Amino acid sequence: MEHIWTYKDTSPSLKNIQALQAYPALLQKFCPEAKDMVDDQIRCMLQDVQNFNDQTYEVVDCEDGSKKIGYKVLDSVSTTLSFGYKTAFAYLYESQRYPAMQVNVASKLALEFQCGSFSYAEIPKQQYFSSIMGVTGTLSSLSKAEQSIIEDEYNIKKKTLMPSIYGASKRKFLSKDTGVVVEFDLNRYHQLILKDILDEQANGRAVLVFFESEAKLKEFVASSYGTQLQGVNIVTERTENIPFYVSKASNAREVTFFPKVFGRGLDFVSRDQNVNKAGGIHVIQTFFPDFRSEEIQIMGRTARQAKDGSYKLIIFHESLVKYGLSEEDIKKVYPSTTFYEDFLIQKREERVGTLIADLKAGAQTAKQMHDFSQIFISKLLDKHVPLKEVVDSLRSLQCGSQSADPVHVVFCLDESGSMSSYWAEVVNCFSSFLQMRESLGATADLVSVVQFSSSARVTMTGMPLLEAMNNTHVLSFRGGGTLFVPALTEASNLLSSTKGMDAVVVFMTDGESSDKSASPSAASELARNFSQQTLMFFGLAFRESVPTLQQITEAVPGGRMLSATNVLQLRDQFQFIAKQTSARHVRS
Repeated sequence: MEHIWTYKDTSPSLKNIQALQAYPALLQKFCPEAKDMVDDQIRCMLQDVQNFNDQTYEVVDCEDGSKKIGYKVLDSVSTTLSFGYKTAFAYLYESQRYPAMQVNVASKLALEFQCGSFSYAEIPKQQYFSSIMGVTGTLSSLSKAEQSIIEDEYNIKKKTLMPSIYGASKRKFLSKDTGVVVEFDLNRYHQLILKDILDEQANGRAVLVFFESEAKLKEFVASSYGTQLQGVNIVTERTENIPFYVSKASNAREVTFFPKVFGRGLDFVSRDQNVNKAGGIHVIQTFFPDFRSEEIQIMGRTARQAKDGSYKLIIFHESLVKYGLSEEDIKKVYPSTTFYEDFLIQKREERVGTLIADLKAGAQTAKQMHDFSQIFISKLLDKHVPLKEVVDSLRSLQCGSQSADPVHVVFCLDESGSMSSYWAEVVNCFSSFLQMRESLGATADLVSVVQFSSSARVTMTGMPLLEAMNNTHVLSFRGGGTLFVPALTEASNLLSSTKGMDAVVVFMTDGESSDKSASPSAASELARNFSQQTLMFFGLAFRESVPTLQQITEAVPGGRMLSATNVLQLRDQFQFIAKQTSARHVRS
């Protein structure tokens, strides 16, 4: 690895590394039969050394006087998070600048084999635990599908509900007649949010506004009504010193915007007597969440510790499309006293059942890898198992338990203007997908990329996996508006060139399209064109719920909807798709 780092500017090849004296020595020390796995790891090193700093990191001072590489995770920096060999090369680079980094370098210079993939869903079922206990503030709000998982999957039968030590909540749920304010015009929706903010701010209260995503937050801020606000505090995952803004948010006349990820875990306690006299903290939620527990968590940011407070739900009707509701459907029952409790919550309950079914399918796939990993660990720890058998088990873990058929993977990646600040991370996530496919032995895959904004362009066409890994630089950013149909059309054209292969389409976007009415039919047409072969379709919403993406995903038989609210989750979803592709496409 140090040789690769030293000669990185000459772009060394695998053959160059194999010619070194250290190469056969490494094989002999590890296991000569593991040559194929070692070569795979060297290929990863050769790729990562060229773009090790694509993943933004910080140099962190440690208590022992040393320094470590850290990556930002929400409002903290993790020194244990690693991005393959990129992290190791970052240590080598920074150790040239900071001698205090040297003490931590040696532990990073190692082969990184995948030694297991363990499922959080399976760990509580292991024999190591005599009982399962937990504490939550949303137990009574779980859906029937969620209750079923707790009782049937984990055999948790006993529950105890305890009242708050502060007594009954003093929170007022405004708009109680309907439980929610629904607006059918986007400008009017933004106007209602502004009016509610200004009314409560004028009363001397602190106002917290939660948006479905950072993109929706920015949309409001840039609107003609959002620009009328002055001195607003905006907190996102990249905000420095978040505790400061949380403390400040409960002061009189402060207005603070948050994406929904901050709707739980932050304690907004008002110590400003003027705020308490005016009615406490006021919370505005601008979207209808998929889970009742999320709604309760956001609602719980006010009226804490026996204080007064209020909560209001203002939503745009298009956010309800994911529940199968058209504007006409909503207007038939809104406004009415039964709209929220008897209609909207019931629709959510139905959708949660579908979401839970998808989660169970994913958990079952994860269980297969979990079980296989357990077997490998058992062999590794058993001194009576021959080394060759351990290595063979490790090899199977790298390549999956069955040999995968090659597939043509087509990525449709949103490069509209709102993606500009995330594009580098999207490319990194794309690279992690390719690396995962390689580690699963899927080197015969073909990879295509369609980048779309106001139009669509093909930046990678049927490229072999290993070649694609070395050409991610072609994914340059352009910007523009958002149209889905051109991307779906290009994807269909690309798949037509390899009709003999099974296909995977990954459609990622962070927002709605301007051709939403035509998009589902375009997706249906794509599915019809490939009805005689296996087609997996993944809709991936980044940083917000996208109703039209949900519709085009549902238009493809077996289509699966995924979401990610931050870059780390996006990376996890890309790798999840890579594993799902292998799980589905295996030789019988």
